[in-house]
Amino acid sequence: MTVTKYDFSKPSKFAKNHIAGFRNIFEYFCKTSSIILETLLRSEVIVEIENIKEMPYEGYIKTLKDPVAIGVIRAQELQGDILMEFPPNIALEIIDKTLGGNVDGQIKLRNLTEIEAAIIYNIMKNLMNPLKEAWGQAYNITPMVEKFFTTTKLINMTRLNDTIMMIDIKLAVGKEMGYIKFCIPYETIKAIVNKIDIKSWLFTEVEPNSPEKVQKIEEKVELSKVDVHVVLGETLLKLEDIKQLQVGDVITLDSNIKSELPLFIDGVKRYKGRPGVKNKRLAVKITETIRKEDE
Repeated sequence: MTVTKYDFSKPSKFAKNHIAGFRNIFEYFCKTSSIILETLLRSEVIVEIENIKEMPYEGYIKTLKDPVAIGVIRAQELQGDILMEFPPNIALEIIDKTLGGNVDGQIKLRNLTEIEAAIIYNIMKNLMNPLKEAWGQAYNITPMVEKFFTTTKLINMTRLNDTIMMIDIKLAVGKEMGYIKFCIPYETIKAIVNKIDIKSWLFTEVEPNSPEKVQKIEEKVELSKVDVHVVLGETLLKLEDIKQLQVGDVITLDSNIKSELPLFIDGVKRYKGRPGVKNKRLAVKITETIRKEDE
């Protein structure tokens, strides 16, 4: 027989089924956000769940040390806010890649400048759509990054003794590894906590491969929106040259007017095409389909 300590003064707010529901939500988030980050950073990215646990908000706050990169996520469907902590070492790695630098050796942590903070803030905003889709498995919300902090002194979201669900997500970019952390207060999701119970998902599922299930999947796929973009060309510039760019300057790319351009579907190269004009609008004519074994 195993004896487990239980603090009756601080009863658990989340059941095992809730934790399983959170795991499903954030596993989906990891899969979709990795595609977004790889597209934005043009680098291999690893995103996977490390840990999910219930704890007091005070315990999380005590782990925070400046510098930080924390976004306050707000959704009108929820009764409070969610904190999203971005690993500061990864933030500096991303900033270096974004500005065309090249980090050698271990990154030294420091406070972000206003421009650097704006870059990470935009990264977080790009991750809101994957977060929205992930939560849609349980309950539809419209998350937005309302505020962004680079110091712990300004963070005051809920009472210190309130219960939170803590989700630690391992994020690796290049040689750097850190953790994206989601701090979700119980009071924020109290009204919809039953929706997160994975049992409620299982009881509403239809039989595998039934006509009803196939039809629902087809309807969702047909209504889904995907990001389609074409890359005209690429080049490498020194940060020194970027700072001196002015209106009217011409940047030479690595392609020419006869080059086939890569066409990406949700960040994955799927087609090649040639640029042109149709009905007085810029267009791309598909010339080749890229098979998976060619990627």
